[in-house]
Amino acid sequence: MPHHAYPIFKPVFRLFINSNLEIVSQFENGNRIHSIITGGHSESSDNHYPFNVKINSGVNWLYLNKQSQILTLDASIRAETHEGHGVYIRFKGQAKFTDSLKAVLDETANTMEYWDTEFFIKPVIETDGSTRVNWVNDKLFVGRGRYVRDEAGQLVLEFFVSMCH
Repeated sequence: MPHHAYPIFKPVFRLFINSNLEIVSQFENGNRIHSIITGGHSESSDNHYPFNVKINSGVNWLYLNKQSQILTLDASIRAETHEGHGVYIRFKGQAKFTDSLKAVLDETANTMEYWDTEFFIKPVIETDGSTRVNWVNDKLFVGRGRYVRDEAGQLVLEFFVSMCH
């Protein structure tokens, strides 16, 4: 198969999402978890693809399937550029619920490595207004993540996000 037939992933930014978790419903097969997104930001990895935004708010619905030990995510986030233009980030994803991930969520550990679990998202990003970050509107992204806790014990999702081209 020709080399050009394979997708190429270009690292473009990191995403840091502050959140809390609350179990809303417990079922025989799993738990529905509600996560309020309380802030965060992004940091560009490449000056050719600027994406530095402040996360204002959002919500992340999670479901932990007890049988498969898969945590699914469904998030909607409101952010803004430094100029005040709106940015909307939505993503779906999933993570294998490993011992390392469980330890960060139940506060017996503050960090985990990216390779401690299979944790991936597919963000869709939309901007309003004319900004330097409009390039994100028509791109396909994939992110690899982990959960950590900051110095104050706040739960943070961290993602390395790459653009497919």
